[in-house]
Amino acid sequence: MVSINEVQAAQGTAHAGVASITFVLYDILLNLGNEIDLIWTGRNHWTRLLYLVVRYAPLCVLCSLLMLVVHGVAWNPERCVVMLVYQNIAIQSLTLAVELILLSRVYAMYGQNRTLLLSLSAFLVVEVGSMVGVLSVTIPEFRMTEGCVVTLTPRLFSFYWILPLAFETTLFTLTLYKFVTSIAERSVLGRRNSIMFVLMRDGTWAYAIIFVAMLLNTVFYAVETTPLAGVGFSWEIATLSFAGSHVLLNTRRIAWYPQGTSFWTNATAEFSASKFENNWAARGIDLVDVERRWIGEELVLRVAD
Repeated sequence: MVSINEVQAAQGTAHAGVASITFVLYDILLNLGNEIDLIWTGRNHWTRLLYLVVRYAPLCVLCSLLMLVVHGVAWNPERCVVMLVYQNIAIQSLTLAVELILLSRVYAMYGQNRTLLLSLSAFLVVEVGSMVGVLSVTIPEFRMTEGCVVTLTPRLFSFYWILPLAFETTLFTLTLYKFVTSIAERSVLGRRNSIMFVLMRDGTWAYAIIFVAMLLNTVFYAVETTPLAGVGFSWEIATLSFAGSHVLLNTRRIAWYPQGTSFWTNATAEFSASKFENNWAARGIDLVDVERRWIGEELVLRVAD
């Protein structure tokens, strides 16, 4: 017998799903012009693929989940397991795509340091493998309603969210360190449109909103015992989509419109959008090794081949 509280909680979760879809769709329409100019006019297929994953795949996932709720599928234990696997594969794939974007930024900021790249890549592989392991162990212990809505997860499932938080915290720490040391080298705070300031700014707000979304989702699943436990799931997907797509758009904007970017005091900028496109370091995300060298009082920023 389903209680009134469970029905209300399920409705609240469904409303959260509708709100997250509205937010993602609104953001897509709002930035459609920038998307056409900065993403679809380039030659880099990896950029387009990653953008598709972080921008449109989340909308498809959210809509599909809502349609399943609206049409009232006749659930059984086997179908519930399939649904859980689908949800978690979707959010894990989205998380991985966003982390690849953030990792590439860090790799570029540290001058294509291969040791750093290998270390972070190993960390990422361990993270993904551990998340798959945690998911395979914990799914049989999930408690769900007759409508296949998760109401309670085992404590071990918290690591499913803690692991990506740990990786993204590492990336943010590396970004912050590079920004601080760059300032210390010249004792000048980068202007608002400087390359380092933009990388630091985007890294900070993206990390902050992803951290909050994942943390709230973890807390809901840990303490809530009604269908309301999943209220943060759709918003985590929406947050990852927003963060990944906007970080990518902002990075492309730096590549394509360097003339609109002002740099540190007494600094000149030498950028080449075509080199951004072809640089191996970006691997399709338009992030390059920003080689910094001082010539008298001028800081020359150029894209390394």
